[in-house]
Amino acid sequence: MGRWVEIERTWHDTALTNCALCGRLVPRRMWQVEIDGQALPFCNEECEGLYRSYWLPKYGKSGPHPRLASPPTPSPAAAGEAEHVPSESAPLAHGDGRGAGGEGS
Repeated sequence: MGRWVEIERTWHDTALTNCALCGRLVPRRMWQVEIDGQALPFCNEECEGLYRSYWLPKYGKSGPHPRLASPPTPSPAAAGEAEHVPSESAPLAHGDGRGAGGEGS
């Protein structure tokens, strides 16, 4: 069972508290729950419920933490940013209309 905890900070403290599931900024009060010996901050009871009903059954206790899991980064080829490499058989065009060899026709 969780409990509401007041977040007390000094005026110059720059630390932030985010919900362990959705990542929402928790400015003043957090719903704190201990799961497997680790105190997790949630923005409300609903996020804790979703964590228990969805995240834990899907990924398990040893799975990646939702706030630490990063989406896979696409490779440049998958993102359509493949580097263009000219083939050796195609001549490189010059501004004067000559081919890659530099000789005239």
